[in-house]
Amino acid sequence: VVNGIGSITGFLYSCRETVDSPFPELTSETAVKCLELLKRIKNEIGSDEIFSNIVDYATMKIFDGGALFIKFYYMPGFIDEHSPYIISNMPGIKKGISGTILVGYNIGIINTIDEKKLLPAIEAIKFMTSKEMQKDLVLKESIVSGMTSLYNEEEICNNIQFCDFYKNPQLTLKPKNVFNSDEYYERFLSYFYDFLFRNESASKALKKIDDLNKIYHISINTKEISNYIPKFMIQEILILAIALLNFITLFISRLFLSIFVEEDENSKLFENFSLTTAQTMIMENSINISEANKDKNRKVSAINNLFLKILEYHKRNYTFTETVIINTTNNNNNISEHISKTISIG
Repeated sequence: VVNGIGSITGFLYSCRETVDSPFPELTSETAVKCLELLKRIKNEIGSDEIFSNIVDYATMKIFDGGALFIKFYYMPGFIDEHSPYIISNMPGIKKGISGTILVGYNIGIINTIDEKKLLPAIEAIKFMTSKEMQKDLVLKESIVSGMTSLYNEEEICNNIQFCDFYKNPQLTLKPKNVFNSDEYYERFLSYFYDFLFRNESASKALKKIDDLNKIYHISINTKEISNYIPKFMIQEILILAIALLNFITLFISRLFLSIFVEEDENSKLFENFSLTTAQTMIMENSINISEANKDKNRKVSAINNLFLKILEYHKRNYTFTETVIINTTNNNNNISEHISKTISIG
């Protein structure tokens, strides 16, 4: 896991604008373009298999000599005079820019050390980090010293390989694990692999990685809120607005649909009523019947709707009255006919 993060960090550092530029912000355009370049390299001259097994693959190629370029940790003595390879700085996005990840050992003294052992421990650290001891180890090519000034000495450069490589390394460190958790590195690589081997965009992957070391908070201070609106709040507002708009659209659609249906029924009612009742003359003074017959779907105003409902009520009463009158007339006719027959018989 740590090896993968070191490679990613070194590559990002090699994409900065100038030699003196700091490590690029993970969410910056520089970092996004850098990762996109790395994926392009993988797709065009590499493969998923090579990039997913880079340590084993690189180690094999170092020993069999079957590679043109290899990116790998350098260990003194790992590449000797018989090797077909030479050591050089990693190429960067621009000429003169490089990126080298710094790894090593941390030496310290435990704070609960016995007082009798404290002074001897201090002397041991002084001895190991002294210039004389460091120079001796460099000449034996046992270490790569952090004292870069040693590589400016002719005695050293004339007796070791790749002195120029050690003189001006453009060093950077792995990202700081703020929470001191293995889960940080696991998530870091997981988000990166989502981009490199799957379909995640570089910007989204870098944003997720950047968030691993951040804690977001929402202030109740109105001054702060007026100057900063968290992105997720904007998203929530947009979602709510879209949902509300959909609800209003649905409500209006149903409202107009019911009005059109009612209008169509009222139009039919009006037409039938106007043809079957003696009150047609009243309607002719307020509504153009010929126009209503030509356009049955014409929008009827609220007043006409109310008027039509009143007409419907009167129609029912009129029909009932008419039926009673007809029945009464028929009965009277039957009585008259019966009387006439009786008189004739008599």
